[in-house]
Amino acid sequence: MPSYQLCLVLKSALNRTELHHALRRSCETILQRQGIIRSLENMGHKPLPNRIKKYGEYHLKGRYFLVNYESSASIQSDIKEYLHRDIDVLAPNIILRKEEETYSPEFTPFDDRIMTFTPHFAPLSCITPKVTCLAGCGLVTQVTRTICLSQP
Repeated sequence: MPSYQLCLVLKSALNRTELHHALRRSCETILQRQGIIRSLENMGHKPLPNRIKKYGEYHLKGRYFLVNYESSASIQSDIKEYLHRDIDVLAPNIILRKEEETYSPEFTPFDDRIMTFTPHFAPLSCITPKVTCLAGCGLVTQVTRTICLSQP
């Protein structure tokens, strides 16, 4: 089964129990369609890049969550359709995850020395098309997972 990442933006006005129920509904949607949830990560309470109008209300802040899961490709439209109808979910985005590259010291046969390469990644953003590097180099890019080659 392919691996996916669901980026959920929930209403910021939800109290603890409502937030729990909204996350539970979202995860149960995946489980009911024979998906396997690998991890759930809270990305925090952040302002939205643009205000979102949903069900007659304007929202300026949201709670961001990442859900890593595996499921068949045929049910992704069902999951997204269900989450779009949920009144507590402001923006559900599903991303197909590819195998991440790991950078470790490698032996180069050309000059017989060990080279180390330790990149850092810009933060994953679900809504905004532009992200800034966390290391403070000021790199702004259109891609959400970009290697920053500057020295921190």
